[in-house]
Amino acid sequence: MGSALLVLLYVWVIGVPSVVCPFHYWTGFPCFSCGFTRSVLSFLRGDFCGSFRSNPLMFLIIVLWSLYIPYGLCAQFLPRFVPRIRVEFNSFDMRVVRVLILAFVVIVWGWLIYDGR
Repeated sequence: MGSALLVLLYVWVIGVPSVVCPFHYWTGFPCFSCGFTRSVLSFLRGDFCGSFRSNPLMFLIIVLWSLYIPYGLCAQFLPRFVPRIRVEFNSFDMRVVRVLILAFVVIVWGWLIYDGR
């Protein structure tokens, strides 16, 4: 309890310490997750364009979670009204999905480097 109070006092007096990304520090390039926090905060403020511009990958994750969480809760607690969707992949389909995800991450990373983060 005392530690938490000391941390709160530190943040209140000095402010939130700046976090340095080790990847950016060592290479000078942003990592693929650069802008995740800005994207979430922009999304929560309703600035969807700013959220997408901060990090398109995080924007996509937020949108998908925003759709999945209400569906999952309804499917769990109202199973008579909301059917559970099951998706099955064979090994080839899983490889395609993995390649598409990896390609999207690389494209987003290239965008962040091009944008000069």
